[in-house]
Amino acid sequence: MSEVAGDGYSHRQTAAGSALVLCGLIYETKTPAPAGQWPRAVAACRQRPPPPAAPAAAPAAAVAAGRPPAPSPRAGGAPPRDADGPRRHPLRDCMLPTRLGRARYHLAMRRNLTADDVRDLLDMPVVAVLATRRSDDTILLSPVWFEWRDGGINVWAEKDDKGKIADIRRDTRVSIVVANSEWPYKGLEIRAEARLTSEGFLGAVERTARRYMGNEAAERMLGQMSEGIVIRIEPGRLRAWDYTDEV
Repeated sequence: MSEVAGDGYSHRQTAAGSALVLCGLIYETKTPAPAGQWPRAVAACRQRPPPPAAPAAAPAAAVAAGRPPAPSPRAGGAPPRDADGPRRHPLRDCMLPTRLGRARYHLAMRRNLTADDVRDLLDMPVVAVLATRRSDDTILLSPVWFEWRDGGINVWAEKDDKGKIADIRRDTRVSIVVANSEWPYKGLEIRAEARLTSEGFLGAVERTARRYMGNEAAERMLGQMSEGIVIRIEPGRLRAWDYTDEV
């Protein structure tokens, strides 16, 4: 576990996630917050007005007269209520309530993106993950080189591949994910029916090898390749994300 302390707060990073300790209360998060975000979140929360003071207990005369006593507030005063009624979380500006009543850090993720919106990612030599379906209906995940070309993804494989190629011959449904591993995170997922072809195999090998390994290594690979298969994946259902706005 690591902990970073600040002015009146500390941020704990554990294997299970993150937690913000503020004023003696622990606000758990499901995902780690990026470096430098907690001070901003705490500063925003401190600008909120303090919760109203707890109402005084009902006098003994009121209880004797049959009037109900005032409800007992929580320690430190109950959070104020919004106009629509629900209690407002003290850290609502920077944390979102979950079903369990805990708080989760809110990240500004761009949505409803197209492949063109993350084209810089698709040009990077990152390893994609291709999911195919085995004969027993379990999923095979294969790390693969890829290229984005003519509005779709090409992945090449050797002709005698007994894993992903055999799976696709039996069931053409596939998913592929391309994502970076550095902040700000961005990624692309495509779910589609793949098509197998031998056309353009050497071209796909050359382009991807140059991008991932450089020109000299690409020339050596081409000298060892003769025949193979290109897995063509054109977007059926596409989902893309980008956290650039958080920077």
